[in-house]
Amino acid sequence: MKVAICGDVHFGAIFGLGKPNSSGGNTRLDDYENTFNYIVDKCVELGVDAFVQTGDLFEKRNPSPIEIGIADRCIRRLSSANIATFIIMGNHDYKRHAGTYTSSLSSLPAKHYPSIRILTSPETVFVSNKVGERINLALMPFRDKRMYSVKGTKECSEAYEEEVWNMLEESNKKFPTIFVGHNFFYEGSYNQYGGSEVLIKPDAFRNYNAAFMGHLHGSRKVNKNCYYTGSMERNNFGEAGETKYFFIYDTVTDSVSKHEIPTRDLKNIEFSTKAESAVDAEKEIFEKIESFELSDKIVKAKFFIKESVISMVSKNKIESKLYERGCYFLSRLILESTQEEVVRDLSPLKSEGDFELFKKFLESQNLTDSKKESLIKKASEIMG
Repeated sequence: MKVAICGDVHFGAIFGLGKPNSSGGNTRLDDYENTFNYIVDKCVELGVDAFVQTGDLFEKRNPSPIEIGIADRCIRRLSSANIATFIIMGNHDYKRHAGTYTSSLSSLPAKHYPSIRILTSPETVFVSNKVGERINLALMPFRDKRMYSVKGTKECSEAYEEEVWNMLEESNKKFPTIFVGHNFFYEGSYNQYGGSEVLIKPDAFRNYNAAFMGHLHGSRKVNKNCYYTGSMERNNFGEAGETKYFFIYDTVTDSVSKHEIPTRDLKNIEFSTKAESAVDAEKEIFEKIESFELSDKIVKAKFFIKESVISMVSKNKIESKLYERGCYFLSRLILESTQEEVVRDLSPLKSEGDFELFKKFLESQNLTDSKKESLIKKASEIMG
């Protein structure tokens, strides 16, 4: 059987990368819904039997009704496709109250749909498909240090690892077992993520067929059977160059494959012009914009322009040019002034003696010969 693992979704993570749409939402929310629906379509196409989302379904701990509605529509499609679906709690879905915690996931209407499970506490789930293939899913929602009776990052991390072993013991040993969680792998220092995060050694998963973690937004393989899924979407311009993936574990081949997710591109433009006039500066900027493929991209642009020229450069014209080139949404446009360099002749400083230095200085000034001779004569009398 095939199990798809999708990383952090973050419905509601707009960050100035979208604009209001006609339905009262935001175009960036539309992007996220389209991306999630692509993954659902691909799961149906590839014959996926089960789907696990690694947590952080929402960006905010108290998502808006619009954001809840989008998540609900997407999850309903998984239910309609008869794909066993498990949504686990991430740190963004987690709200701490005194000695306990709650999650916005608990209010999702999707929890009542067939084949859908919402998990806010650890659980090992046994799943089978219609042809009798089976798998154990060890599902671990976000865990923080306050969930353990011990103190200290190292001690809490070791308690987490004990839970990992116990979940494996609870599984049916006849069938493969994979782990899906929402914390960081330990990679050398308990202080690596500020010292407050629970960190789990990859070696704790050595007897699992595979282990997948959300939480970190970059997708990568940690060791032979441990993976960071990465986030579903590019959440900011810092992720502009990252390729996003979802993963599939296949019980028949005991293998992990990753599948690229097409997401809307983010393009960051920076350009400096030394043009001496506004007309020439705009011309150079337009030529630079022409050199980029901006179709359907979200763009952030910053142009450096000479201080003496910048006030006469039209920001509106530059914005229009970016949209003319197919920019889907201009997130930010910055025009920043650069000060002109003042070149000074420092050669007189190399002369020896005040009188010689003064003569060199006079040579650099726009004075008549008679005036220079007069000043030199007077200086000679003063300086000897």
